[in-house]
Amino acid sequence: MRTSTSSSRTVIVDSWAACLNESGSVILSRADIHCEVLEILAGTAKVDPGETTLFNSVGLTIEYVYAAQLVYEKSSA
Repeated sequence: MRTSTSSSRTVIVDSWAACLNESGSVILSRADIHCEVLEILAGTAKVDPGETTLFNSVGLTIEYVYAAQLVYEKSSA
């Protein structure tokens, strides 16, 4: 189910559903999505460091909230 586009490229997304419905680059290229970025962070998916990794983000609001929190915490320290 989770396969890379070829032996040398891996496509990672922020959201399967959002990318398959909203991302023209994923839809038009018919790219095979390897996993969501959160799967890598959770340790349930791995990426070969020898492969080219492509990340496609459709801009989920939670990412912006988390990024803003990190910036705030760094600036307050």
